[in-house]
Amino acid sequence: MAIAPFSLTVEGWRDINHSYALVNQQQLLELATYPGIALYHVDRPLPYADWNATRNGAGLSDDARVRLRAIPPPPPQGTDVVYRIDWPYRRHGADAERLFVFLTSENHRFDPRDFCEDPHPGRRYRTEPLYVTPSSWSRQGLLACGFPEAAVVPHGVDPRQFRPATLEERARQRATLGVPADSFVFLNVSAMTYNKGVDLVIVAFCRLWQRHRGIRLVLKDQSNLYGVSAAGLIGELAPQLPELMTPAAIAAIKVVSANLGLEELRLLYGSADAYVSPYRAEGFNLPPLEAAACGLPVVLTRGGATDDYFDRSFALGVESAKITSDRLGVYLEPRLDDLVEKMESLLEGRAGVPAGAAGRSFVTERFSWRAATRRLVELFAGAA
Repeated sequence: MAIAPFSLTVEGWRDINHSYALVNQQQLLELATYPGIALYHVDRPLPYADWNATRNGAGLSDDARVRLRAIPPPPPQGTDVVYRIDWPYRRHGADAERLFVFLTSENHRFDPRDFCEDPHPGRRYRTEPLYVTPSSWSRQGLLACGFPEAAVVPHGVDPRQFRPATLEERARQRATLGVPADSFVFLNVSAMTYNKGVDLVIVAFCRLWQRHRGIRLVLKDQSNLYGVSAAGLIGELAPQLPELMTPAAIAAIKVVSANLGLEELRLLYGSADAYVSPYRAEGFNLPPLEAAACGLPVVLTRGGATDDYFDRSFALGVESAKITSDRLGVYLEPRLDDLVEKMESLLEGRAGVPAGAAGRSFVTERFSWRAATRRLVELFAGAA
């Protein structure tokens, strides 16, 4: 479909490894390839003083950083389209032909602190916002919270960046982690917050370790961004489950807290045999797609945001119950026994999930950043 030329200002974050910033940067790199789009960018303030490029770098290549910095600020007269992708959310209108605001609703609710006040209360804007969200689960949450509608535009993966590791790369990465070459390795990459379900990963792994002493679990946290470490989570769980989380079982868990570049992250995926994400609530959940692009089979909660990309070519689903809580909002509680079974079926080679080339092909064809950004462009152009 041909897209009529238009000018676009994106207002968001660059340089850091927060999910919104990573999404923004990948979308910008793709948007910059459209000759019919005059692209501009405004760097929005970061909400916390300790979020910065030195401490929380995005890990992009030098070439990508140069291309991102080449995007100029908008002209004084403004642009046809404005797209906001930052937090707190800014829902007030704009003097543009079209305005879009990205937001997510992991738990189907919002806090008043999630929204900025209109800097010009009572002002009549030319355009009111249309909303963009990355999954059907998040869209359901927005509708439940009274938003009029939202367009679902998924996130994506750069298959040139996230690709399978070679045997030599895999061996070197395992040696760096101190993981035996013949171990079956489960991996999770996420913040260590409750919604991510990493506590369930740890408990399920320790159950399996009692029967399969050669397995390992690698946890990559984002403690430099959120201040919650995998080691801290293990320390909280261990006293509650002393017979299960023995010192020997805990020693089989490897923690990575250092901030990684995207190439280092690819190698981390490549060192594993399976990716596990029994999340409770997500807006999208991108790491499982990155893992699949790197050739890993993936274990995922069913019923949530990842249902939009769940496919048997690379994924096993964990049964879950939908919970509504006054304190936590709406979330899914994965069934622990089923999680253990799905992980063990991969370990024992009886899962029937081919992963590898099949999963990578699915992700590349349907969930690349190029495909995802094309849908965003069509939305901006009014053609979606």
